[in-house]
Amino acid sequence: DAIDVQIVDGAVRATRSAYGGKATSVYELKRSPAVVWVRSRAMEPGEADGRSTEAESASVRIAEGGVRIVERKAEEHAGVRLEDAQLIVSGGRGLGGPEPFEELQKLANAVGAEMGASRAACDSGWVPPTWQVGQTGKKVAPELYLAIAISGASQHLLGMGDSKIIAAINTDPDAPIFKHCSFGIVEDYKNVVPLLTEKLAALIG
Repeated sequence: DAIDVQIVDGAVRATRSAYGGKATSVYELKRSPAVVWVRSRAMEPGEADGRSTEAESASVRIAEGGVRIVERKAEEHAGVRLEDAQLIVSGGRGLGGPEPFEELQKLANAVGAEMGASRAACDSGWVPPTWQVGQTGKKVAPELYLAIAISGASQHLLGMGDSKIIAAINTDPDAPIFKHCSFGIVEDYKNVVPLLTEKLAALIG
C-alpha cells in the first residue's frame, strides 16, 4: 500500500499513509530483494528506458495443513474497477436511503464516472458492498473524487485521501470533508446534483 518508493543509500524506502491519512510512515527494507506493493494510481508510470529483466521460476513447499482455503468469491463488476477509476461519484449516510443513489448514478453516467459509497451507506444495505471506499473497503486515487453527503470520517479519508482533486457537497459547514477538499458546496445535494448533472451532460454530450 505504498504511495512513494525511493532508494536511499542503497536501501529501499517505502512511504504509506498512517492514522487514517493524517500522517505518513516510512519503512526501510533491510533485506534484498525487496518487494513493495504500490497503491493503485498513487504514482505516475515510469518512463521506459530500454532495460530488461529476467523472470525466474521458484518452487515453494507448503506444509500440509498450513493453508486451507475456506471460501472463494468472485467479484463481478461491469466497467472499470473502482481502484482504477479516474472519476468517482460517492455517496454517504447523509443521503438518507437507497433512492438518492439513483440521482448520483445519473451524474456518474453523465461524466463516465464509477460509483462509490461510505461504509455507513454500504452497511445499511443501500448499495453493494463492492462500492465501499475506506479503510475496510477500497483504497482509491482518482483524478476527481466527488463526495456527496459524506461527513469525512478518518476511516473514509484513508480510502480516498490520495485523490488528486476532492470535491464535496454537504449541508454541514463543519463536516471534516471540507478540510480535505479542493472545492466544496454547503448545500442540500437535492439542489445541486440534478443541476450539475444537467450542465455536465450538456457540456460533454
